[in-house]
Amino acid sequence: MGNKKFVFDAINSAYKAQIKSMYDGFSNSILMANGDNAEIEKAEEKFKAGMEHAYKIRMQALALAGIQE
Repeated sequence: MGNKKFVFDAINSAYKAQIKSMYDGFSNSILMANGDNAEIEKAEEKFKAGMEHAYKIRMQALALAGIQE
């Protein structure tokens, strides 16, 4: 049981780090867009796709580790 908790914590830690990195990139993209709605929309789409990907990979990793939430 202890090993699964370690793996669960490691996967969640990596997931949180990935989310933070994407958030930082998104924030910077919005800043650099300087009010350009087309650039803001691109940044939003990229952030949304990244979030969906990160969640999917997290769930896949948990399943491969035999961990259910």
